[in-house]
Amino acid sequence: MRLIAALLCLMASVPAQAAPVCVDAGQRPSAEAGGVGGTGHGPGEGGGIGGTGARVAPGARLGVVGVITGFGSLCVNGLRLQYDSSARISENGRDTGAQALAVGQFVSVEVERMGDALLARDIGIVQLLEGPLSASPEGGRFEVMGQPVRLLPDAQVQDGGRPLQPGDPVKVSGMRAPGGLVHASRIERAPALELASVIGDVSHDNDVPGIDGLPVEGALGEAAASPTRQLLARGHWDGRVLRIRETRMDPSLRFADRVTNVVLEALVSGRLDDGSLNGCGLQVVGAAAARLRGVAASDLLEVRRVRMTGHIAPDGRFVAEELDARLRGQPEPVR
Repeated sequence: MRLIAALLCLMASVPAQAAPVCVDAGQRPSAEAGGVGGTGHGPGEGGGIGGTGARVAPGARLGVVGVITGFGSLCVNGLRLQYDSSARISENGRDTGAQALAVGQFVSVEVERMGDALLARDIGIVQLLEGPLSASPEGGRFEVMGQPVRLLPDAQVQDGGRPLQPGDPVKVSGMRAPGGLVHASRIERAPALELASVIGDVSHDNDVPGIDGLPVEGALGEAAASPTRQLLARGHWDGRVLRIRETRMDPSLRFADRVTNVVLEALVSGRLDDGSLNGCGLQVVGAAAARLRGVAASDLLEVRRVRMTGHIAPDGRFVAEELDARLRGQPEPVR
């Protein structure tokens, strides 16, 4: 249960050549295409489905957490996830439909392997921030309800054909880096937005309750249910504070206790060999025979975008069986 709330903390158009190769469960990425997700995994590299290292028996369940890079099925982490009308689709925990899915959104998907197909049973769109812009965008930098947001190099910005201005309601999907800064994979205008929301760690800056520094007013009782302190709060933003109407645990990994492996994309910092590698409160340790690509266990990573395949240990740590640090779209250094 410890990971249910944390894994998600775990991103301008995406150039066609940067889009991950989408493969089925029984396929291997082609050498010509450059491997899964631009990782360089050729047909002879890696194990498990699509070269990700995830080993999932037919009929078993897999968690896939990352950015949507394409359709014709759902492409996430280089895997083709098929879905139909029976799949549950939600956005920040509220039911929605397939029309809400879009390239650049960060999603968590519960998948069942059926033969060589991966069938999405539960698709969760995660918006880290929903609310009004509080400053004019400048050079890939945004501010939503006072929270700074940085665009990832391959981020999608959907402004509806006119520049975004302070006061415009938006939805921000992406990942928080260790320390809480939001790196957006998609920002979209949201004129029908009724309530604001935020997902993050419960904080108490200068004795003021908040979520990753965003001031809130109201009960934060559900944070106690999550050892990682990840929380979704929804309510009315009055220009100064979010007046909470509803809280729930971060909906990222509703399925964490039902899947055998997780393939996830995250921003991490720290070192693997000394136990300090983490992303938004999630401790990551390497399996005994972990496959590391583009990084050594002793390397100090500083807000590196990675793709990891692994499982959840009984003590709540994420045990990485494969970690690939060669992903495109690395965040720009924060100055």
